[in-house]
Amino acid sequence: MRLFILSVLVAMAASQYIGPLPWNLDRLDQEKLPLDGSYNPFGTSHGDLSIVYMIATGIERTHENFGPAFNRAYFIYDFEGHDGSDTDGGGTAFAGIVAGQYTGVAAKTNIGIVRVSATSNVADLDAEFFIQGLTAVLDHYKSLKAVNPVGHLRGIAVAPMAVPTDANRLAEIEELTRDMVREGITVVGPVGDAPNAGALDCSALSPARLHVEPGVIIAGGSTRSDKRHPNSVRGDSNCPHIYAPDHEILSSVLGNSYVVVNTETAFAAAHVAGAAALLRTQCPDLTERDIKEFLIEGSRVYGSPALDLDDTHLPAYILRVPHAGDPADCNLPARR
Repeated sequence: MRLFILSVLVAMAASQYIGPLPWNLDRLDQEKLPLDGSYNPFGTSHGDLSIVYMIATGIERTHENFGPAFNRAYFIYDFEGHDGSDTDGGGTAFAGIVAGQYTGVAAKTNIGIVRVSATSNVADLDAEFFIQGLTAVLDHYKSLKAVNPVGHLRGIAVAPMAVPTDANRLAEIEELTRDMVREGITVVGPVGDAPNAGALDCSALSPARLHVEPGVIIAGGSTRSDKRHPNSVRGDSNCPHIYAPDHEILSSVLGNSYVVVNTETAFAAAHVAGAAALLRTQCPDLTERDIKEFLIEGSRVYGSPALDLDDTHLPAYILRVPHAGDPADCNLPARR
């Protein structure tokens, strides 16, 4: 996961921006373009009754984006036996989009640190460590439910990598993914990136090929104009389920800094995971299957279709986070 700077100057105040709101957050809570200069999702808790398991390269634990005391973090797993600290930068950027207090979709959600690799390059991922990380997530969530069967934190699991279907031990990884859903965790993954990505379908990559599973949400990447990014796998009529910003996204990076990160559908998945955290907090009785339907149909009812490169409508819609002014109930949106 490469990072680069586009002449970013960010001035921060307590829980708000001084200056323009990042376009990706601005886009999420409105039906259509143009941007309206605000991000005002429904509810007041901003995800604080949910936990998002970040299965990546760890997090810079002292970064201000996660709060001075970082008291909403749960250390889950580190493949090197360390404390989950990020040495790559990719995980810190990924987590900043989900849960950063300045750059995140769900600015107060709890963070499960699951460090499975030292780099963001999927080619460097060791299947054994990934499997151990997924198992640790399952064990942790089961323990939360055992301690508090009714009022436990509601779980979301998200990882930035899309892996080819010939990957080592993929069957075990996918079965653990299904186990997480069975346990009540909403799983979010990227559809994947490739040059000329319109030629690929969702059967070529995982977790995208699990799109038929209940509770698994696959995200494609969109640009400022609501178009599919050229590198975002186009998929087919049923996958990806939803599109979210993945281009020129402001987030946290190592050194207690902020930059605009390069385009990857991992960042689209991060936005969807943040939206799931908001929803699971606001509507804790919704199951992981309900969350998938609510986000997909809510975006269809209250949002805009994603556009392909030629401006034709894609089957999926742009992620729409419920706005503070929307109906306050937790009923599944009725399709128009």
